[in-house]
Amino acid sequence: MKKRLIFIFFAMFGYGYALANTENTPEASEKDSDYVYVRIEQKPQFEGGQQALLDYINKNLVYPKEAIEQKIEGKVLVSFIVNTDGSISDVEVVKSAGKLLDDEAIRLVNEMPKWIPASNKGKKFRTKLTLPFNFKFN
Repeated sequence: MKKRLIFIFFAMFGYGYALANTENTPEASEKDSDYVYVRIEQKPQFEGGQQALLDYINKNLVYPKEAIEQKIEGKVLVSFIVNTDGSISDVEVVKSAGKLLDDEAIRLVNEMPKWIPASNKGKKFRTKLTLPFNFKFN
């Protein structure tokens, strides 16, 4: 009987993206354009919305062959910054499920197309997000 692999992606806190922190956001000024905002009026969005993000992940996920052979499953939390131009930076594992699964989750986030950046009072800002990935056999 051939085992079927299932990748389960789930989202936390509302629109599908977990903010890494819930501090109050200071008023914006020219000098703090490098500040990473964590509470904003318009959250960053994957182009096309949450369903497009799920489609991207399902289409591009490659469950590592070695992880399959070793029957490795687990949850990986990956944090990253969505920059003012929508690019992704500062990708890091917050919760590990082992190097093989961590590397695949990082690869997926690093290869994402540009997002629609966060905005506050009409200005675009960098925002830190965390996405959870569950790798499971079924």
